Amino acid sequence: MESIAESQRAPFTFIWTIENFSPQTCLNLFSPSFIVQSMGNTKWYIDLEEHDEFGCSLVREGNKDTGPKSIEIDFEIAVLADNGSVLISEKGHDVFKKKPYSFSSYLFELDDPLWEKWRKVSSRDILIIRCRMWKTHGQKRVRSTSADMGFACSKLRVEQNSFIWSVRDFSSLLVRQTKILSWQSPTNEEPKISLDLNLFDYKNKEEVNIYPTLEKSRDCNYAISYSISVLDARGKEVDCLIDRRRMEYPKEHYLCSSIISKSKLIANKDLYLKNDVLLLRCTFKIGKGFISKSLNILILHLLEKANKSSISHGMRKTFKDIRDKLFSRIPPAIDLIESKSETFYEEEKDHSTFSCASHSLKKALKGLFEDGVLSDAILRTGDELFSIHINIVSARSPIFRGVFEKKMKEKEIIDVPDLDADTLRNLLLFLYTETVKDLQWQNASDLFKAAHLYRIRDLADVCSSFLRDNLSESNVEDALSICKKFYDYNLKLAAKQFSSIQSK
Repeated sequence: MESIAESQRAPFTFIWTIENFSPQTCLNLFSPSFIVQSMGNTKWYIDLEEHDEFGCSLVREGNKDTGPKSIEIDFEIAVLADNGSVLISEKGHDVFKKKPYSFSSYLFELDDPLWEKWRKVSSRDILIIRCRMWKTHGQKRVRSTSADMGFACSKLRVEQNSFIWSVRDFSSLLVRQTKILSWQSPTNEEPKISLDLNLFDYKNKEEVNIYPTLEKSRDCNYAISYSISVLDARGKEVDCLIDRRRMEYPKEHYLCSSIISKSKLIANKDLYLKNDVLLLRCTFKIGKGFISKSLNILILHLLEKANKSSISHGMRKTFKDIRDKLFSRIPPAIDLIESKSETFYEEEKDHSTFSCASHSLKKALKGLFEDGVLSDAILRTGDELFSIHINIVSARSPIFRGVFEKKMKEKEIIDVPDLDADTLRNLLLFLYTETVKDLQWQNASDLFKAAHLYRIRDLADVCSSFLRDNLSESNVEDALSICKKFYDYNLKLAAKQFSSIQSK
């Protein structure tokens, strides 16, 4: 238990609670930003990032505060149980400069043993992270007679679905032959997942392998946990594959995971292969980001003469009261969608079928765009007009499609105020030809933002790759700023690694 003197040297405590949290369905998370008045009105947030394990870091947003050019602080990041007790805690010391994103090093990794401990004490799937900050001069902390407190609550959306896949004519399946099921949730929301089942010869034994891939998606990646079980004739699960992975698009494949051997299935046909049909129960749990955030900043006056137990009790009571108030304010929006009945799927597609746009087709579409022949709509930004073909543009962008589906007059002019002429021209050229020309940092970043705004995943990937390959001291902060608004895991990781190398 900390002393009264130490409490008086702790002018700011930030507690962040995350509802519906699960390490199996969680990607990188950012807390709401908070301003610490007692530290020169500096602005901060907590970065919870997942690589092989989760790690916590403290980040200053120097370009968004009025604080000093640099500030030296001690800080502590902890994971708390529901009752406010500490599960794990580590301290650090760093100098945070006034630049767009000044990161601390990771204090600790949130690994499997910690999650097991957390599950035992978390009654509502709530992750509680506490960050305490002390302003320092050299090796000494600045004393304060009051403690500011920030309290933020975030709520994650998680979708869970279960269905049964009927794999027909299983006994005729050959080694390396693949059966594929394309699945999307009953809500018709992304992501759309492809399940690949094949036989793999491992040590002269034919194993049934199953692995999921993410089909074309407007978002960059998802964290998905899943279980796939073999059902016997009685409907009982006999073998189960459980995994959790980050799914990204585009990515050609993931490592195969074996669920059962073919010989075991054939030897027990009456139990596992009735009518030569293999039944698999598939359950997916998909994290879909935040649905709400809230933030309170409080001033808590701690009396110097109060004894240790009263301070500890008061802090715990304040912690509980504020937490309950914040949770009660969050509307009961859809935060956990769970299917109540299982659906049978039998659709399989030929995995050998593919298509690509030929050079002549791209050339023809480019001419169609440049000449405006048979165009049926006009896009306008500033003083420039672009004749476009609704079918082509709407097929590539769901945002444009939504605009076109509204009633519109022939040759109606549609304003696009959020894009400049050059960006819109390059974006349309890509929609027609999947080609980008003369990329430089500025127009690539503009196109990257536009691709996210209009949900053009392929273009976002092209621009992200260019930005990653062209990071420099002059633009790395810009890249981090872009990722804060338009999330891209690979770009953010590359920018952070580049920034870390440059600061050494």
